[in-house]
Amino acid sequence: MSAQVRYVAFDPNTEIIGAMLEGTVYSMEREALLPLLRKHGFEEVEFDKWYPLQPVLDLFTDIVNHEGGMFNLVAIGMKAGETFPFPPEITRFEQVLELADTLNRAAYRNGDPGTIRAEKLGERHYRMHVHLPYPSDLHYGIWWAVAKRMVPDMHALKIRREIIDQYTSIYEFEW
Repeated sequence: MSAQVRYVAFDPNTEIIGAMLEGTVYSMEREALLPLLRKHGFEEVEFDKWYPLQPVLDLFTDIVNHEGGMFNLVAIGMKAGETFPFPPEITRFEQVLELADTLNRAAYRNGDPGTIRAEKLGERHYRMHVHLPYPSDLHYGIWWAVAKRMVPDMHALKIRREIIDQYTSIYEFEW
């Protein structure tokens, strides 16, 4: 077995709004993950309550280091991407990509949630620089599900991912 990985908040004061945990608490992997959800106090989540980020990252650390972790993380990310409530004026994938950092930051308070930087390379071609304290397989699931919601022809979608380090990945989207 490979070495254990641990995810740590960039700022110990950072809090996350409960609504952002919906994909984790109610993913299709809920039954398999229930012991871990209970262990970290996330069996039930109040969507309008603020939670310290580090216990959330401790949960993801356990998921990463648990059997089937990669698959669970992608599934959790997909549920999060399916349920994330976009403002009504956001109807296109490029809008999501361009506003990703703003949308992400709105879910946190009291600290540094990390950054997402969009780089437009062409019409319907973006590179995203993601530096967040979460596992990259979680991001991958989120981006895939959001694309599924927003890209008119999923057959045209190409997603490339380069993992730079534990917290940093570069994604390229073309559709």
